[in-house]
Amino acid sequence: MLEWLGPWTLYGACPKFHSTLACCDTSVPGYSGCMRVYDCIRASPSSPPPPKIDNCTLGSIVQKGSPCSTDAVSRLSGQIAAEMGKLGVKLVPLSSDQKKHIECLYKEGCSGRMNPDALSSLVKVAKKKKKRITLKSMWRSAAQQYLLYRFHATGKCDQKYVVDRPGNSAHEGGAAIDVKRETVSTWAFALMTEHWKWPLPSSDPVHFAYQSTSKAHSKYSLIAFQRLWNRHNPESRIAEDGHYGKETEAALSKTPCKGW
Repeated sequence: MLEWLGPWTLYGACPKFHSTLACCDTSVPGYSGCMRVYDCIRASPSSPPPPKIDNCTLGSIVQKGSPCSTDAVSRLSGQIAAEMGKLGVKLVPLSSDQKKHIECLYKEGCSGRMNPDALSSLVKVAKKKKKRITLKSMWRSAAQQYLLYRFHATGKCDQKYVVDRPGNSAHEGGAAIDVKRETVSTWAFALMTEHWKWPLPSSDPVHFAYQSTSKAHSKYSLIAFQRLWNRHNPESRIAEDGHYGKETEAALSKTPCKGW
């Protein structure tokens, strides 16, 4: 990129004679008035700017405490969801009809995916109440769980509620939801009559888990991540056991925000 040298004008207007001066067009960044011919030429870009290098990792997000929304790893979460499918764990996205009854706050990290039985129950509850339920969280990938777990551990992003270690949350199995804090009283009774457990735990009042088997598939989110890591990092393989140990923690920290 050639250096901008600044315009040269005569009282802010184009001079009468253009032997040494010319009016540049708007292709010159930040200026479209009159300037010296050679300044105009030197100011014009000779090549496109270099592409930005995305160095975002899960660890860098935790270190910076930004962005606080787990939406930042949505592409990676999609890869983990697909890998869970290969392990036999079914997660379904919200259909257009279901979105009439369920509002998923995607920008806040709500994935829009869930265990099909839990999702059917949730729709049933909303229809009975004749209200649209707003969710801050549904199924959550191991990557999302890692971010929230580390935010809580390091006191960042105002993460006040208790967060399970990756591989241990009912969210990771697709059988838990978080509602908005101000709507807990609106939905608590209706959800409990349709087999949703609450409060679970009592220190997390916005959290509802579906049935007693809500954590049955939780570890598979972490196993799916471990499989993906090993596939793309054969030189530094980790155990595919669904356990959040030091090696898996380090791998999550190094993982690109957009996955592979």
